[in-house]
Amino acid sequence: MNTRLDGRNARSERTRRAIVDSLLEYVRADGELPTTEAIAARAGVTQRTLFNNFDDIRSLFAAAIDKQVARVIDSLPPAPAEGSLENRVRSYVADLCASMDEVSAVRWVVLTYETDDLRAGLERVRSATRARLSELLATEMTGLDASARDEALDAAELVTDPISWRLLRRQRGLGRAAATRVMTRALLAIARSA
Repeated sequence: MNTRLDGRNARSERTRRAIVDSLLEYVRADGELPTTEAIAARAGVTQRTLFNNFDDIRSLFAAAIDKQVARVIDSLPPAPAEGSLENRVRSYVADLCASMDEVSAVRWVVLTYETDDLRAGLERVRSATRARLSELLATEMTGLDASARDEALDAAELVTDPISWRLLRRQRGLGRAAATRVMTRALLAIARSA
């Protein structure tokens, strides 16, 4: 293959990544969708370059959604299989909360500007999250019928959702450690009542 073409493709891929990263950085920092002008400026490109790399705003959002979904799924902690319920939940929640401030800002935008693409991305994250919670609470949910198991997982998913985290941090004004304790307590209560 032509070296010039390889260099051009690599440069184009770096530009696409910079534009997607710019969009996600704005969302994480502001919890709002920026203008294409702001995205381009932050990425160090022109709007023309932005639209030369993405056919339209929807294709840019689709690339950002794919990147964020992969990032969130990769950041989900493994469910500890050993130890007491309290130690397993504390470990899981501590690891989960490490990136929750960043994730909650993006999750807020998903909730605020919900589209079919965003819903599909959210469903991929929810599915992975639910699987981890099911692993985490498998022992406590042994013997439950399908309906009770689903209700317990719904409750666990609710208390560990980034929007719940955002409410604890922003609305309640709790620090990271206090919000982590509240989330841990709620998840323990769900597991013990299952």
